[in-house]
Amino acid sequence: MSADTENTQTQLTALADHLSQVHNDILDEWRALAESDPTLAPSSHLTRTQFIDHIPHILRALGTRLCSWPDDNTPEQRELELEASKSHSHHRWQMGYNMRSLVRDWGHLNVCFLQQLDSYGRSHADLQMVVLPEARQIWAKLINDSIAQSTVEYHDLLQVESTTRLHDLDLILKNLQEMELLRGHDLRIATHDLKGGVTILMGTTDLIGSDRVSQAERIQMCRMLNRGVATLHQMLEELMDMARLEAAQDPRRIAPFDVGQVFTELCETSQPLAEARGLFLKADGPSKFVIEGDFIKTRRIAQNLLLNAIKYTNEGGVSVTWKEHEGDQLLLCVQDSGPGLERSATALPGKNQGEGVGLSIVKRLCELLDAKIKVESKAGIGTTFQVLFPTEIKNASA
Repeated sequence: MSADTENTQTQLTALADHLSQVHNDILDEWRALAESDPTLAPSSHLTRTQFIDHIPHILRALGTRLCSWPDDNTPEQRELELEASKSHSHHRWQMGYNMRSLVRDWGHLNVCFLQQLDSYGRSHADLQMVVLPEARQIWAKLINDSIAQSTVEYHDLLQVESTTRLHDLDLILKNLQEMELLRGHDLRIATHDLKGGVTILMGTTDLIGSDRVSQAERIQMCRMLNRGVATLHQMLEELMDMARLEAAQDPRRIAPFDVGQVFTELCETSQPLAEARGLFLKADGPSKFVIEGDFIKTRRIAQNLLLNAIKYTNEGGVSVTWKEHEGDQLLLCVQDSGPGLERSATALPGKNQGEGVGLSIVKRLCELLDAKIKVESKAGIGTTFQVLFPTEIKNASA
């Protein structure tokens, strides 16, 4: 080894020692420069530890290179530097930086370091001419590699984010397609029911005007017309309810109320309807059970399930129970001994003809109240609806 080379090594090592001593000064100057840059708004929200992040590792890596010159560019050394650069870049993305911000961030660090080199050169007139250029070259390579690694990291994160968004969009599209299918199914059922009801009404009105119909029969037909008109009115109300729900024109209104009293009174007022069909109606649950929720929508869910159960049960009856579940939920069960439904045990798919859109309304109301609904049904045995209501809805502004 020549004397000049040995002297250069000594001076580069001395420079490395000096940079280690002014390590914190470089970091503080870098932070001050970044905070004064209006394009680096995210930096103002970071603590000092968060801001400097992995940069001390990079400065120490520079010191190692200076001390090991001219054999400073080893694979192991480059791997450590790239790992530090990658970690720093990933941290900056998480802190809200974009590509432009990160490049300017590296640029400010570069300026602060070069200023320290220039200051060192002015105060050490005995430096060999090769020392500062070698130091700048080593630093330039390190900075260049770091910026390149930042670009790669940014590209990889964008790909991951794009893949995730594409997956989310695909799920949204599938959900929309399923909703369209269910909406079409609901409309076909509603149209079928409306058409059937109107046909019956038209036939009945024709018969009323016939000379062959007795007065007693006319009275009976008028009662049939009244029931038919009431049924059609209910169908139209359900369609209007569904339209309002889908248009988000029926927001939830959250307040404490006694759901035990609501369910008890609902069963009491529905008792005559059940008795008129020769059915029993049993209610079992605490008479007082205060929850935080939407009083009107909770009652509509229970009412729709109960009236639907009574309507399609020909013998036996309906049982309504409610109780606390797992400390923070309310479990409502509506069980009937009707003919059963063609549906799975864990979902609420399309309905049989004649059921109207009532169950679709129930499902939508459950979604609005963060409630979960499940149905179990067996042909010839009956159907059980279970609804889990949260006893407290945290986001009451929806």
